[in-house]
Amino acid sequence: MTSKTRTLIVAIAVTALLSAGGAFGLMVVLAPYVLPSESPRPRSMAPERTFTTATVPVPVQPASMSSASTPKAPPVVIRPGKPVSFIKLVKLLGPTVVHIGTVKNLGGSPLQRWMGGRRGMATGLVTGVIIQPDGLILTNNHVIASADIISVRLADRREFRAELIGRDPATDLALIRIHATKPLPYAKLGDSDRLQIGEWVVAIGNPFGLDHTVTAGIVSAKGRRNINPGGKRGYWNFIQTDASINPGNSGGPLINAMGEVVGINTAIDGRGAGIGFAIPSNMIKVVMPHLLKYGQVQRSWIGVFIQPITDKLLAALGLKDKKGALVTKVTPGSPGDRAGLRPMDVITEFGGKRVEQASDLPWLASTAGIGKRVKVKLIREGKLLAVNVTMAALPGTTVRVPRTRSHGRAELGLVVSEITPDVAKIFGLRRVGGVVITMVEAGSYAELAGVVRGEIINQVGSVVVRSLADYVRAVRKVPRGQNVMLLLESGRGTRWITLRKR
Repeated sequence: MTSKTRTLIVAIAVTALLSAGGAFGLMVVLAPYVLPSESPRPRSMAPERTFTTATVPVPVQPASMSSASTPKAPPVVIRPGKPVSFIKLVKLLGPTVVHIGTVKNLGGSPLQRWMGGRRGMATGLVTGVIIQPDGLILTNNHVIASADIISVRLADRREFRAELIGRDPATDLALIRIHATKPLPYAKLGDSDRLQIGEWVVAIGNPFGLDHTVTAGIVSAKGRRNINPGGKRGYWNFIQTDASINPGNSGGPLINAMGEVVGINTAIDGRGAGIGFAIPSNMIKVVMPHLLKYGQVQRSWIGVFIQPITDKLLAALGLKDKKGALVTKVTPGSPGDRAGLRPMDVITEFGGKRVEQASDLPWLASTAGIGKRVKVKLIREGKLLAVNVTMAALPGTTVRVPRTRSHGRAELGLVVSEITPDVAKIFGLRRVGGVVITMVEAGSYAELAGVVRGEIINQVGSVVVRSLADYVRAVRKVPRGQNVMLLLESGRGTRWITLRKR
């Protein structure tokens, strides 16, 4: 072998060695980035179903930091009485949810019924929730608005005929009552203002007549006011949820994780699944006392037209933010007019409550109370002012007599009231004292006899009626099923009628 050949072989060997070393070094550098740290686990063919609870993430700290320098995550604390699962929540609240059946007589002639034709009855199947142990039930107004008969079936299958206590179309709320022999399980109204978007909620109802169907979801949004169920205007401030709500769920409860009713399910958006709406419980708390006392909401009125504050108006009015309601018109002779409100006033506070947006004011004004004096704060030409507004009844509404002064037992098909100065003013009576008829029960003997609201009862049989106590004592002495004569007085004179006690 020549010297040149040996030199060539050595050169090739050195070159190969250097190439292998470079490739090995490159692999060492790139291996952490291109090779998996461990073999992937085989995926199961079945989809995973897991339930997780919210936890506080624990940060990764450098080894140089002392563990004592970083606060520990707070422990999960379950308050006493808080349901720890949907199962426990449904067991507690399920018995408070009721099935409501409604019947409406659609008419039809006596000849049709005599010949065996259709009876002309329409039925509806919806939901309600018991909120007092005496059988008071909360539901939707549209559920019972036109019903002639309201029946209630409890979770234990017992059935009752319900009486209407009161209803309010403007919030789509209604109260009915059943009379059971023992106190009933009932649900508690929670604080809907404390609801958080993303919070778990449960709906219980009777969709499509399927009793006690339970669905769960989260609070999707709050304060939905641009929703008009059925195209009807009202005082809306809906909670939006993706808990499944379907026809038949109307009137059922929306329940938080504490087992409190935070809303009454009332509407769905038919354009997509998982878009349901509930009336917030804090709105219910305002309406309920009116329904219990009067049978309707006695709405007050301020008498101003308003609009939201836009970005362009913000600069023109010299305001710092868009909070408040801008007055565009003041109705002459209205409470606002008498208090000195003007167009271009920006109302920022009403009765101690902030007016965050223009749509807040109608609700605050309508529920302030008839005759109540309310302090209104406003901005006028850049200056903060305060005026006192004495609220009046909303025009076009009927002011009713409080039930606390009436005798509600309708043995004769009548509800009557003591004639106080306020009652006399409402019915246009010239006298105080005695008893006036405030309601005539539909389909009763009294209605058939032509009795109307506002007639005065001067005598029951031989008993002269000078007070509500006189009337009650006289009616109680009449045996059930017996007839009794009443002497009525109205603007047309006096007359005797005969009614049967039930």
